[in-house]
Amino acid sequence: MNYSCKLQEISGFSGMKRIYAKRVDLLQRGGGNKVPRFDAFFKKHGHLKKVVTLSNPGAHTFFILKNYLTTDPDKPGAESFIFLERSMAANPYSQALSNEYLKDHRIKVYRKSFFKQFFIFLYYKFFKLGAKTVGIGGHIRLRENPYEALFLEAINQLKDLTDNIKEVVHILPIASGNMAEAFLKTIEKHKITRHSLYGLMTGDRATFLFLRMKYFFNHNIRLFRPGIYDYDRYIKKAKFFYKYSNIWLDPVHTIHFTDILNDHFLQNKIVVLWITCPFVRQLYKYK
Repeated sequence: MNYSCKLQEISGFSGMKRIYAKRVDLLQRGGGNKVPRFDAFFKKHGHLKKVVTLSNPGAHTFFILKNYLTTDPDKPGAESFIFLERSMAANPYSQALSNEYLKDHRIKVYRKSFFKQFFIFLYYKFFKLGAKTVGIGGHIRLRENPYEALFLEAINQLKDLTDNIKEVVHILPIASGNMAEAFLKTIEKHKITRHSLYGLMTGDRATFLFLRMKYFFNHNIRLFRPGIYDYDRYIKKAKFFYKYSNIWLDPVHTIHFTDILNDHFLQNKIVVLWITCPFVRQLYKYK
């Protein structure tokens, strides 16, 4: 698969001179970091009759998976999906994403409490019922590294764009953890120096302690808790970032870049922001 995407320079934000955005949001199938992951999943399993997964209303997982609907038995993908949504309020962004898959009759959406959905998910996972499951929040265990090429491309693009690279910090959200784990494996495999990760823990708060324990001894990653604010403040922060970048950040994951870009540890470093949300045109009405 070819996942080449541009590295865009952002000038003037927070007074920093060397910020770049890796535009993963502009990939095929709606964009976002889940595209390489789901491509690898369907490449492995081929054509499936039914796929079941669990996440929040309007989740990127659901929004991207709808682009893998196909009735062609020779094409990797699924003929139908069952989306198990947690019973929780959806903000305007999440609702915009939900609207894209709610109108498709090949997708059945059920909303219940997380615990009820979790047991339904396990029922499908272990008893099959003619369906294949994708892990909660889109987490998938893969032998291959679907993000290796993207990470190496970003490194090579930096070499073409800037001289005297002393230290590079890659900032990315960590929810299911697939992408961060893949980046760390790439750093280790290729013995990459002067590149490290800043991970924003944007998944369920119950995972924070697990992530800190998991990466406690890994000097290539530093973890951060995201801020908490309402949707109006999100819009204000997103508009401010858009003014400098022409990029709209989502309210769940990438908006939290703005929480740490003022960190004094970043002032003398090159920063790469991984735009992992899908490209949603409806958001640009806020600009």
